[in-house]
Amino acid sequence: MKAFKSLFKPATPWRIVQTDDKDSYLDSIKKFQLTKDEVQHIRIMLYGPTGSGKSSFINSVERILRDRVTSQALSDSIGGSSFTKKYRTHSIKKDSSSYYPFVFTDVMGLEKERKKGACPEDIALAFKGHVKDGYTVGFLDKCTNPAGIWVYLFLIYFKSVLYFFKICRCNFYGFVLKFNPQTSISPTDPFYNSSPTMNDKTHVLVCVVSASTGHLLGNEHLEKIRDVRLEASDLGIPQIVVLTKIDEACPEVHLNIKKVFTSNIIKKE
Repeated sequence: MKAFKSLFKPATPWRIVQTDDKDSYLDSIKKFQLTKDEVQHIRIMLYGPTGSGKSSFINSVERILRDRVTSQALSDSIGGSSFTKKYRTHSIKKDSSSYYPFVFTDVMGLEKERKKGACPEDIALAFKGHVKDGYTVGFLDKCTNPAGIWVYLFLIYFKSVLYFFKICRCNFYGFVLKFNPQTSISPTDPFYNSSPTMNDKTHVLVCVVSASTGHLLGNEHLEKIRDVRLEASDLGIPQIVVLTKIDEACPEVHLNIKKVFTSNIIKKE
C-alpha cells in the first residue's frame, strides 16, 4: 500500500522558484535605474547555436514588459541555418518618451561547421564595443550589385583567387564581398568602432540553448561556445545560461509548464 501511494506522491522540485510574485518582479524592473551618468544602458548580448531561440527570447521579454504582442527581433524556427544575419541592438520602449535602461544584442547563431555561422573572434571584439550595428558575422555578406554575382562565380572558378579573397575584405564598385568565418573584422572595416564607449561594450553575456536539441550539440559547437565563454571570463563579463523550448523537450512540461522544476529531463539538460 505504501509503494502504491508513492506512485501518486508529487515529485520533489530540484529547484525552488517563487512564481507567485510576478507583479513585484515586473515593478522592480520598471523602477530600475542606472546610477552612472556616462552609462545609458546595460548591454546584454545573446549568443548560442542556431535555432536556440535568441530572437524569440528578446521578443518574449518585450511582450511581458510592454504587455502586448511584439516581434521586434525577427525569428525563424524552421530553417536549419541562422536567421539572424547582422549584429543588431534591440531597445525596449518603456513609455511613449523613454526606453528601459538595458538593451539586447542579437548576433548570428553558432553553427557546427567552422566556416559557417558567427565568428567567435568577431563576438570577442563585440564584447569590447568594436562592432557597430549592421555588421554581418557570416560567410558571405552581400552582393548588392548584379555584377557581384559574376565576380563571385569567377572567384569560385579560380580557386587560387578565391583563397586570396577569403582572407581579405575587398570592395568592387559599390558591392561588397565579406568572407569572415575565420578572419575577424578589421580596423579598416566601416563597421569597426575604433573608439568604443561604455555603452558599446557588453556588460552581460547570455548563452541561449534549446532544451530540445542541447544534447545533440557536437564538439564543434561546444568548442565555439567555450571560446566565447573564455573571452568573456577574461574580460570579467557576467555570464548566464537560458534554456529555451522546454515544452518541446519534456512531454510532462508540455502539458503543465509548472512542472518544469520537477522534470528530470529538464534537470539533465
